[in-house]
Amino acid sequence: MAAAFMARHGSQTRELVVSRGGHPLPDAESFRAGAAALQLADVNRARGETLVVLLSGGASAMLAAPAEG
Repeated sequence: MAAAFMARHGSQTRELVVSRGGHPLPDAESFRAGAAALQLADVNRARGETLVVLLSGGASAMLAAPAEG
């Protein structure tokens, strides 16, 4: 999926981030990846830039960032 995106839009892409985590159950890496994804979204929002997110199956376990409570 990322390769196809880069083939089409790579010249316009400033950064590519690939995250991995546990599947089917979240692990510590899943929580790190979730926190990093939220921070990346905040940075992009502050810059006023477009953020493209490509998700494959299992993303809910591999990018874990549950709300408090």
